[in-house]
Amino acid sequence: MVVDFNLSTAKVFTGSSNLSVSGEGKNGDNMVMIEDPRVATSYAIEALRVFDHLHFRSNMQDVSNAGSDDSLLLKRPTALSGKPAWFEKFYVNGSQAEIDRKLFSR
Repeated sequence: MVVDFNLSTAKVFTGSSNLSVSGEGKNGDNMVMIEDPRVATSYAIEALRVFDHLHFRSNMQDVSNAGSDDSLLLKRPTALSGKPAWFEKFYVNGSQAEIDRKLFSR
């Protein structure tokens, strides 16, 4: 678990615990707290990397299950496609994509 990875108060809780009653009270699970912003940032980056990888694999599986020969393709530039650029959603005021862009670009 990563808390406040982008603040000086960042913490990482890591170990074998799954935070369940049985794990904490009966199985002898363990947990360590690390108070280091650099370590917390590293954990957060790795979690996002794994999440993005699994999201990509899920999308590829969806294409495969649909029986389509189409693969995931890069978006064409607006000048060629006539469609909005793929990154425009990251600049919509108040959107989650905008919040993520600002958070992860620091």
